[in-house]
Amino acid sequence: MDTNRLTLYAGGSPGRMGLQLRGPCATIADAQELEQRLRRLLSTGITILWIDCRQLSYLNRTGQRALLNTERYARTVGATLFWCGLTNSVLEELRSYGMHLLMRILPATSYMGPVEFLRTPLH
Repeated sequence: MDTNRLTLYAGGSPGRMGLQLRGPCATIADAQELEQRLRRLLSTGITILWIDCRQLSYLNRTGQRALLNTERYARTVGATLFWCGLTNSVLEELRSYGMHLLMRILPATSYMGPVEFLRTPLH
C-alpha cells in the first residue's frame, strides 16, 4: 500500500455503513476524491456513517473544506457522520479553524460501524 496517497475503504450495509481513511489528504485531487466518495455514500440513503480516521495522517486546507462541505451535505440529506480516531495533529488543524465544533468527533474506541472491512483492527 502507498502510504503517500489517500486511500478510502468502505463497507457495511445501508443501516451500518463505515469508511476508513488511510494516508494523507495532501492534494486537491485527494480532497476532491474524499468529498466525492463521501457524497456518493450519503446519496445512497444511509442515515449514519462511521468514519475511521486513525490512519488519516494529514489533512490540508482543501481537505478540511471537503469535510465541511460533506457535513453540510449530510445535514441536507438527514445523515449523521461520526469521525472516529482523529490523530492529534489532524484534530489540532481542525481546532485551529473551529471546524471541530461542526463535527461529531469521537475516540477510536467509540467506532460502531462495520469492522469486517477495516484494514487495521480497532484495538
